[in-house]
Amino acid sequence: MSRFKKYPMFYSLLGLAMLLLIAEGVFFAWGQDKLKSINEVLWDKQQRMVVLERQVPSPTNENLKVVRADLRKTVSALQGMLKSLNVDGSNTLDLFRNPPLSRTDAYFDIATFVERNRELADTFGVEIQPEEYFSFSSFANEGPEKDFIIPIFKQRKVADHILEALFIAKPRQILWVKREDWEMVDQGNETPIFKPKTENRGRSSGDVFVINPEVTARMDGVVDTIAFQISFVGQTSSLRIFMNLMANSELPLVVRSVEVESLVATNKNESSRNRRENGRNMDPFAAFETEESNGADLLSLESAKIPIVKENFSHFTVTIEFLEIKFDPPNPEQVQRS
Repeated sequence: MSRFKKYPMFYSLLGLAMLLLIAEGVFFAWGQDKLKSINEVLWDKQQRMVVLERQVPSPTNENLKVVRADLRKTVSALQGMLKSLNVDGSNTLDLFRNPPLSRTDAYFDIATFVERNRELADTFGVEIQPEEYFSFSSFANEGPEKDFIIPIFKQRKVADHILEALFIAKPRQILWVKREDWEMVDQGNETPIFKPKTENRGRSSGDVFVINPEVTARMDGVVDTIAFQISFVGQTSSLRIFMNLMANSELPLVVRSVEVESLVATNKNESSRNRRENGRNMDPFAAFETEESNGADLLSLESAKIPIVKENFSHFTVTIEFLEIKFDPPNPEQVQRS
């Protein structure tokens, strides 16, 4: 105490220095913890960067060459697929090649199509309506107008393919064939643009229909379609064969809907009415009726192997679309230059 009194300034400075030293020690310990946390975050970021570098290669010249080569291969495959499927909307494709050049040519093209399919119906034993025109009765006496020659020709080509498959399926009867009606939407272009009408008002012909917008695959500027609706009577096997032929077709044909109406109830009602009119109550499970039935008749029935229940016919209505891709795929040469 005497020393402090003797040297107060010295001991005051010494005490202050000790306090500063303690404070510096505390601050150093806090800084060490903070630095450790920062180092942990830095290490985590570095590890993530290593993972990302492995996943995403740097854009070197070698990588660019690999990407361009892969893109050229993909574009070539896409163009080949579109060409083989005839779906790029071009009139130069195999399916739509050599369209009629005049209304007269278009008339004879449709007339030949109608006659050929009538002969197919006769060959396969399929009943059709008298003077059946397969949805082209509007051109029974003259061809389509000049601007509509190509759209109608494309419809005719698609219809030809669908009908050939239907005849192979051998339904009992074709009730009707309907197609979409066309309208010109842009007459200012060098090549007119057409699209299907959305309503049938003013048309007396039963050739045309409007596809359900919730069913169609049509997308403006991306996919156009050529739609048909076919109604026929046949057994389930006919529908199954027809569906398989559509699914395995080389053309991009898609079945959009199938409606089935059983004719069993109708046939039963007609049979009941006929029995009442004839004053007899026939057994629906008997293959034939006699004045008296005995065990010998039943044995004869069993030995004859006559089916008690025959295969039933149904009324089918099928909606089909042919797809046309409207966008232009990249050109492999453009990919090479890019």
